[in-house]
Amino acid sequence: MSYQDTLDRKATIKVARRELNHFSDLLKLHETSSYNVGSPSYDSITTIVNYLNYDQKQLEKIIKKDKQFEAIMKVYNAIMKLSEEEMQVIYTRYILQYKNEDLDEILGYSERKRRRIMNNALFNIAIILHIEIKKD
Repeated sequence: MSYQDTLDRKATIKVARRELNHFSDLLKLHETSSYNVGSPSYDSITTIVNYLNYDQKQLEKIIKKDKQFEAIMKVYNAIMKLSEEEMQVIYTRYILQYKNEDLDEILGYSERKRRRIMNNALFNIAIILHIEIKKD
């Protein structure tokens, strides 16, 4: 019996889908964080002041943002380990954030083929991220 046979496929896919939905939400929050809006001199002064006069609240914000960025990178790395076809479906659905109906049209897949590829990709991501569910 293989390792995959010991896993509850439906529950594992459900957990992976939830994880990728959280990833997608985090990505929305952080997609503009690399852009500084406003005066560059003011931003740099504010940043320097924040690091020089740090307190617990400021440190917690930095740590929280770092953990969120690590979570994003962990999922990105998992997506990069998928096959090209699976990566394309996951990328279009969770990073570009198209609806499932639009995916079929964009990628030229039938609904059945897209679901099969998506479920295989979600199952593989769950295994890569170590969030799989074992059968009872």
